Amino acid sequence: MTQHASPRVAMLVRNRYTHDTRVEKEAATLRAAGYDVVVIADAAPGLAEHEERDGTEVHRVARRGPRIPGLSFALHEWRLGRLLTELRPDILHAHDSNALLPVAVAARRLRRPFVYDAHDLWLHRPRRQR
Repeated sequence: MTQHASPRVAMLVRNRYTHDTRVEKEAATLRAAGYDVVVIADAAPGLAEHEERDGTEVHRVARRGPRIPGLSFALHEWRLGRLLTELRPDILHAHDSNALLPVAVAARRLRRPFVYDAHDLWLHRPRRQR
């Protein structure tokens, strides 16, 4: 199945992964069940690009490049998908809808299954004032 001793799960979360108890609990549960877990998150100044937290490998991806809104977004999504593909996980996990595109692309490239976890589904959420 994989080159790793244990099946590997790659989880993409679109935050900095500093205090996300839901993802931390899922990672701990997967590790306890014998999975290798890697979390891919968004980078921020002062945070390690690569670290291990409680037995979970963490990669943070910076949004860099031209400050052209659509292009910047597309390049970041591409970088996330590329990292997910390079990690060659057995299972991919998209935490919320903003993680779906890179996970779905990597899963298709690798011909691997993926899990989509809708953290919050707000059907009647009030619109933000901008």
